Amino acid sequence: MITYLVAVKYTSEALTSIGKLGFVKAQTGTAKAWESVGGRLITSYQGSPAAEWDIVAIGEVPDRAAVFALAQVTRASGGVARSMLQELFTAEEADAAVQGSGAASPASFRNSD
Repeated sequence: MITYLVAVKYTSEALTSIGKLGFVKAQTGTAKAWESVGGRLITSYQGSPAAEWDIVAIGEVPDRAAVFALAQVTRASGGVARSMLQELFTAEEADAAVQGSGAASPASFRNSD
């Protein structure tokens, strides 16, 4: 599974609807969106009213096609003003990627005093 961070800024209309529905029920809907593409919602947080993002979620999907489909489902809702998607790596995955690519490791950037 591939892990992603998703941040969403809702339209004012969507925020009004979520306020009436309740944030817990809205989170259930978010989880169902992830499940609809074969993934799962790991966690989500609501931003404060002054935050740049209204919701930040972390979830897993089986492949890049699934994350593309998730983005399409999100956009199709009509309630998203803007969003951001970022693939995440565990420390172990990052180490393996750096070691396997021949790229410089973080240790090579340290001063050698």
